[in-house]
Amino acid sequence: MPVFNGEKYLDDSIRSILIQTYEKIEFIIVDDGSTDHSLAIIQKYANLDNRIKIISRENKGIVKSLNEAISKSTGAWICRMDVDDISLPNRILKQLIYAKDKSLDVCGSWAKTFGSEHMTLRPDYESFHTPINLLFGCFIIHPSILMRRDIFNSFKYKEEFKYAEDFKLWTELSCANFKIGNIPEVLLLYRKNKMQISSCYQQEQAKKTKLILQNYWASYASGVRLKFDKNHLLFDLEFKNFYKFYSMLDNNLKDIFLRKIFKLYLKQSFFNISFLLKALEIARIKKSFIFYLMCAGSIFLYFLPKKIKYNLARLLANIFRRF
Repeated sequence: MPVFNGEKYLDDSIRSILIQTYEKIEFIIVDDGSTDHSLAIIQKYANLDNRIKIISRENKGIVKSLNEAISKSTGAWICRMDVDDISLPNRILKQLIYAKDKSLDVCGSWAKTFGSEHMTLRPDYESFHTPINLLFGCFIIHPSILMRRDIFNSFKYKEEFKYAEDFKLWTELSCANFKIGNIPEVLLLYRKNKMQISSCYQQEQAKKTKLILQNYWASYASGVRLKFDKNHLLFDLEFKNFYKFYSMLDNNLKDIFLRKIFKLYLKQSFFNISFLLKALEIARIKKSFIFYLMCAGSIFLYFLPKKIKYNLARLLANIFRRF
């Protein structure tokens, strides 16, 4: 667990690991040059529980802290944790059992957000969907993951992809045929606040994410080129490329791809009518009444004022989150 000035949340996060029902752990905490009372709080718990190992030094950033902690670990599995989150008591045990049962190399979980936002995050849990899911962005909740230690004999978090280092790692592992999935159960309480990396470094994270997506599409779908919107992560596929890629997929992946690309185009159709035509074309391929119904809703949204459009778009996204 990397820590930088986390005194406000440290007690809760540390205690949530120390009370895990799976007790055979080493808890490596990296104090990354904190200037508050974080180190004193960590030392207090280390004096009470010898499973805690402390690394304390000048600030080097989260990527170097993660790689350093992993290099010092001795266990067969790595469990990620962030200073402001809370693991449920049976998290590690349940993930270990599930990962071994499903032969997963990386196992995330569902999570409940708290703080400035309250919702349940339910990313796709089927490991065979992972190559498709990663084409549309990062669907693994980073602080929820449990992964095999020996992965890091060949892979590391990359400093050049700071703020999106986890997404970069998942795409590399997917291309190397490692199995990545999620246990379909809430095992993490995931704090949302304005000081998170995803909030503080949003533009930099989006820039790195675009680059990762381009590289991953180039690796996974050779010959398919993406055209990104200038200000967003939304992208476009020419339909000749869409059909080319769709025809290459295994039958069990075609449905998940259609759903993903349909939702992507539908989201963009709120602001650009050409994407609605593409969404309608996918609805025709899918022969789905609900797809046509969602397209009809997007026509209504298209003609609304922008502010109302954004709010309704977010509402519809939540309604169809599990669709």
